[in-house]
Amino acid sequence: MKILTVSITPGCAVDRLAEMVQKHNEHLDIEIMPFHPKRYSQEDLKLFEEKAKKVDLIDFQYWKNAVVLLEKFPWLKDKKKILTHHNPYNLHEQSWDMFDEIVVKNEEQKQELPNAKLIRHGVDMDFFEFNNKYPYKYQENEERERTIGMVAFRIEGKKGIKEVAETCHKLGFKFLLVGHISKPDYFKEIMKACPSMTFLEDVSDDELKEAYRNMDILVCNSIDGFETGTMPIIEAMSMGVPVLTRDIGLVPDLNNGENMCVRDGEKDDLEDLETKILEMTNNIEGLKEMRSNAWKSVRKHSDYRMAKEYATLYNSVLFPSRPLVSVITPTYNRKDQMIEIIKKLNSQTYPNIELIVCDDNSDDNTESEVKSMREQVKYPIKYINTEKNGYNLSMARNLGIIEADGEYLMFLDSRFVPDDNAITEFMSIVVSGKYWVFGNKGANKKSFVENFSVVKRQVIIEGGMFNERIDRYGGMSQEVRTRFQSQGVVTKYVEEAKASQILTAKKASTRRKDILKMKNLLWKINL
Repeated sequence: MKILTVSITPGCAVDRLAEMVQKHNEHLDIEIMPFHPKRYSQEDLKLFEEKAKKVDLIDFQYWKNAVVLLEKFPWLKDKKKILTHHNPYNLHEQSWDMFDEIVVKNEEQKQELPNAKLIRHGVDMDFFEFNNKYPYKYQENEERERTIGMVAFRIEGKKGIKEVAETCHKLGFKFLLVGHISKPDYFKEIMKACPSMTFLEDVSDDELKEAYRNMDILVCNSIDGFETGTMPIIEAMSMGVPVLTRDIGLVPDLNNGENMCVRDGEKDDLEDLETKILEMTNNIEGLKEMRSNAWKSVRKHSDYRMAKEYATLYNSVLFPSRPLVSVITPTYNRKDQMIEIIKKLNSQTYPNIELIVCDDNSDDNTESEVKSMREQVKYPIKYINTEKNGYNLSMARNLGIIEADGEYLMFLDSRFVPDDNAITEFMSIVVSGKYWVFGNKGANKKSFVENFSVVKRQVIIEGGMFNERIDRYGGMSQEVRTRFQSQGVVTKYVEEAKASQILTAKKASTRRKDILKMKNLLWKINL
């Protein structure tokens, strides 16, 4: 799956969000290309055209560059494409019918465009980690140096920065401003309002994190109808920096009355701004509680969740009528067999699959070989190292289930390669009921074995997944069959779904002790 994400300016909030989606979807071929709708060259247009023609889907992250490029290249009307609205003021500029899906970032936008997909902003909570050493060692109302912070990629009047600077200067508080000067004249007004201001321009992520560490509170003072975020709010909440904000962007979605302070005053209501800053910074115990509540709220806004929601959306746009099937293949030191399976899956008649390789710590270069195959096939490949040795089949499959994006799961052991139409045959049956279907591996045996089978992901999750107490050969199929049949799941043999054996299993005679132990375990739990 090849995706071109069209951003705006490198390093801006939109670009950083796109990088998060790319980072957490390593199995997808995502390329990010900046394109400014007002400052572009013929070379930029040529580069975009070259890249766009090679991909399966285009993810436009700004409506203006999308409109420009669709006008320049009419053939884009036939290309799969989505548009993300990061701003609340452009929602009705056009009908947006030319896009397969529209993405919005908060509930207010969703109300304006009810048919859009809501994918909230995410934050890297591993990087912007909670600061346990926050400087609340003071007593209530004690005189101390206090630092009020603001973060703005574009320093402009709509952000209400000058008003915060004036208030800090009047109160004698330190004012820490992080951002990019987009309006030099306005920046001069800020400097005049607070000559002692500390300004950090175009900082790195590490410098931004350090700036958050030095803030007593973060203030967001933007006008109405301007922000969908802002990102600094969720970054600050992730780090435990208390937030004072107007009721804008994602604030109504996040605010629960205990995790931030939302003021009613307008951007330029300096009296209200001063009152709220004093109330917050004088209430040390309140700030401590707000920090904890903020982190509990923002943990639902992780960059990982956001990235996975985009991956699901990409798949549904590319395959609107064919649900994704995740093929889960545990393996150990079977590099050659895995390559054969990967190549064979590429010729499946069912078009929408992903492969999840669950590797039990192989030492035969399986990982690099599997990852190198991503460029050679038309479907995504995920690689997981279970970091375990020995018989680890249940755990490996369970890890695959957790990482699977598919609505349906195919369990395919690394001893088998499926015929080209195997998944198509399975899906013709499994979608019509609560089935766990299994196929023909050559011997035409009709007793249920799960090592070449398909089941709905939700069915196996609700049923308890695989039993990791089955940690030796023998007993797994019996345990799974008995447990799921007792829950009303029908195990059905699909003779037309065929696979060939490329590696023989160890003879049962060499595993008698393991089989005996597992059969005794099943007897103990009445199976």
